[in-house]
Amino acid sequence: MPLTGEQKRVHNLEYYETRKELINARRIISMLQSGKRKYIRPETVSKYINVFSQEELEYVRSFDPVKKTLVPSNPETVPARVPVPVPNTGPKKNEPVVKSGKNPFFSADDIRNVVRNNTTIANTLKTYESRVNPLMNLFKPKNGDFAAIYKNSFKTIVKKVSDKYKNPSAYLQFLLWVSEKVNVTNNIKLLDDLRKMFRKSKGSEKVASRAQRVIADESVDYDQMYDDLFENEADLSKTENASQKHLLSVIYSRGLYSDTKQKKNLIIPRNYYFDVEIQNSNTKSDQNNFKVNTGVMTIHQYKTADLYGTIKYKVNPYTSNLIKKSLKSNPRKFLFTKANGQPFKKADEFNPFIKNAIGIGIDDFRRAIINHELNVNKISRDVVADRAGHSVETNELVYSKN
Repeated sequence: MPLTGEQKRVHNLEYYETRKELINARRIISMLQSGKRKYIRPETVSKYINVFSQEELEYVRSFDPVKKTLVPSNPETVPARVPVPVPNTGPKKNEPVVKSGKNPFFSADDIRNVVRNNTTIANTLKTYESRVNPLMNLFKPKNGDFAAIYKNSFKTIVKKVSDKYKNPSAYLQFLLWVSEKVNVTNNIKLLDDLRKMFRKSKGSEKVASRAQRVIADESVDYDQMYDDLFENEADLSKTENASQKHLLSVIYSRGLYSDTKQKKNLIIPRNYYFDVEIQNSNTKSDQNNFKVNTGVMTIHQYKTADLYGTIKYKVNPYTSNLIKKSLKSNPRKFLFTKANGQPFKKADEFNPFIKNAIGIGIDDFRRAIINHELNVNKISRDVVADRAGHSVETNELVYSKN
């Protein structure tokens, strides 16, 4: 059972008392490195002389207590920041959680700190934090140790989660995510089995979701939606030629193909182009980029890049010439920018820009293209799925109408 009330207070106090010198010493190093503390007094150095490592001791002694200098006289001695365990006094944002030993203890607060230290997207942060207490209440791990959840058998974990939740994959995913961030378990077989079950559960949930979506899809004319993409581009070519809005409509219509008859599809993108940098052929970078002199578009970073790798394709002449014309009339470092000329920082903030240019959201766009490729161009399902950057299963369950 999780510790509560007086038990938790005593546990936290004992935890801090046994580690307070180490915690305080590491905190001093951290504050010096971040600039929150400008110098360190000789008396403080003497107080923690038996706690600082040799490297840390050289670092703190390099500060001038008279000049109170911010930068140490020998910068090369600055040690890497060392994360320290945090007492269980409640969640503190950005406090690193590092545990050692054969069976490290992780409280609910520790896991929330893990989430905060490893998640930058607000919605994901909120979702992951919301998983902690329900799992603690469901499994009731001994002494409130989150890691004890992983000591249950595979069958027990799956049964408890599946019996409790309509969509168990969300909780299985969180357990797997935590195991990748901190050493909650060394049971590799358990994690492998949980991954397999996660994929199975996710697939089943998609089937159920598709069954509901099919009913709504009956009234959607994806063929017309596909045709509208090209008609929209043709209109913009007359009214806003070479503008960023026109350029985006091209990339999501004529730019998807290597030929003018729309038979040879190159890509079925998501919101990949929010941070495409304009480069020359000699530039080597992991940044998503477009090489103006070669006409090659390279997408390194996107939603499923870990599975499908870098996307690289040569745009057709129409698209390449339009990009050059657009850059000539409006010189910029990125293919697309905000109204103030600054590049987009996140893919999500690029989505309204796409919808404004092509008239539909990114999911409907992908459904229109995928259904056209499958039903009109008769491209094989595995090829279409690969160009869309997802599995054949996802292709069938989420995007394909038939």
